[in-house]
Amino acid sequence: MGKRGDKKRAKQRAKQQAQSQRHRASNPAPVQRPLAGPRRERPAPGSSINRTSKWRGPVDPESPEGPLTPRKLSESEYLTVEWPAPDDAPENAPSIQFALKITERNVNLTRSTVGFKMTPVEDTIHPRLLSFDPPLQQYGREGAKGFLHHWEKLDYVFGLPDPYAFPRIPLQGDDRTSVERYITMSRRLAGFSIINDDTKMSVGRHSGTDEWYVRVLGFPADESFLGASAAFRQLHNDGEAASFPIAQSALFKAIGGLSEAQQSAIREVVPLWRAARGKLMNHTLQTLTALKASNATLDDPVSYGNIKPDELIRTFNYGDSLHFGDGRAQLDDLLADPFHEAYYKYGALISIVGLSHLYFGFAVLLASALGDGS
Repeated sequence: MGKRGDKKRAKQRAKQQAQSQRHRASNPAPVQRPLAGPRRERPAPGSSINRTSKWRGPVDPESPEGPLTPRKLSESEYLTVEWPAPDDAPENAPSIQFALKITERNVNLTRSTVGFKMTPVEDTIHPRLLSFDPPLQQYGREGAKGFLHHWEKLDYVFGLPDPYAFPRIPLQGDDRTSVERYITMSRRLAGFSIINDDTKMSVGRHSGTDEWYVRVLGFPADESFLGASAAFRQLHNDGEAASFPIAQSALFKAIGGLSEAQQSAIREVVPLWRAARGKLMNHTLQTLTALKASNATLDDPVSYGNIKPDELIRTFNYGDSLHFGDGRAQLDDLLADPFHEAYYKYGALISIVGLSHLYFGFAVLLASALGDGS
């Protein structure tokens, strides 16, 4: 793009930032609502489900749709945060959403205030005992906690079978080459800083003010994010020669050549990994964990519930990271506001990392199929 085009985009970006500042001035605080509480038994198939509507107008303050009240604050176990209100969000950039569990309340009678200590709902499931070691942890940085942390979530949400226990089966020719390449790239990516660093999202209110902040702590350097995006694409994109779809197809073909008795023991395993990938392409691991750990649905502003990982990753890849192409206009919308920039950059990061750890598990399964212990 020439200088004229660059100047045009700069003006558009400045206009978007000015609009977002006006939105923040008119709606400085996130909308906060309680959730119902811990998840109970799911309703029987075919039974009706009562869902509360979103708060859009005057309602009974004590109803589930209404604002926070002292009673709700004293009884609620979970709290959702949404900023700005959906109608005030920047164009093509949905609201920022989090779901939090209240762990402590501090009442100040003098000031008539209630303070909270909270933790993201998706993090309340830790620690969790795993039946196998986190895949490819030995290729990561010594002492890195991310492998265990992510696999506790993956196990909680999907309950995948032990990839180390997959039997050895014959893979030949190009199929074996593709699978070996997938394993190699997975092991390389496991050592990248984007996988090993402890990057966090920080949300809160500046002390003594009503002004909120949303920021990312420890976001990877540009060269780390760009390099990881390129490596991840080889495992993720359907058109890549050694991607997850190619590797699983090669494995299916090999399983098809086994005897019926051999097939019956393992034919249901690979579809479980494929199904898990499909869900992680549509929702972050954090969202899926929060949904299972609470009484929330996707109608609620659950953590990162409006992020579709595959779509967001492609927007970053084809708007900046890998190509300055079709995704640049959408990416400009997502990054127009500093809060949204932090939210969506972190959303892209956790989308890549969550899928990567699933891919690492499948790499271990493939290595077991080749008789290459990993």
